Amino acid sequence: NWTNISTSYWYTLLQKSNGTLWGWGGDPFGNGINYSDIPTQIGTSNDWVKFEAAIYHSLAIKSDGTLWTWGRNQNGQLGDGTNTFKYLPTQIGTSTNWTQISGGDRHSLAIKSDGTLWAWGNNSSGQLGNGSQNSSLVPIQIGTSNNWVEIATGYSFSFAINNLGELYAW
Repeated sequence: NWTNISTSYWYTLLQKSNGTLWGWGGDPFGNGINYSDIPTQIGTSNDWVKFEAAIYHSLAIKSDGTLWTWGRNQNGQLGDGTNTFKYLPTQIGTSTNWTQISGGDRHSLAIKSDGTLWAWGNNSSGQLGNGSQNSSLVPIQIGTSNNWVEIATGYSFSFAINNLGELYAW
């Protein structure tokens, strides 16, 4: 009864029809996502609505709009204010209005229900979109626009589409 899937270079995240989240595979270099050769349940929650397998970390949103991350965190890509690896989903902040997520190599993007764009993690190539190369250990708002609807991340770059259908890349 698998219903959703997201895959990365090292591992796969799967969701069952009962809302539970499962992992399969893993990075032999210790990314905090070392599952097994068969799907293994991640925690005990059954209210995941979105999730993404990034290269070295994972992101997810629960039905209450909270943001959760886990995995490798050497560049702050988890957004919890530290560089500590997390082996189980960890809530990021207290906001309950996250709607979109995307994880790149060592950075993350998210959109809130008010249309604002947020980024955190490694920024050595400007992939956060904050006009600098300064990394961030916590989500920071990118610009002042509140009309973002879609995001995508790559190895060291990011894309976003606004509600006018305009594409932005950095």
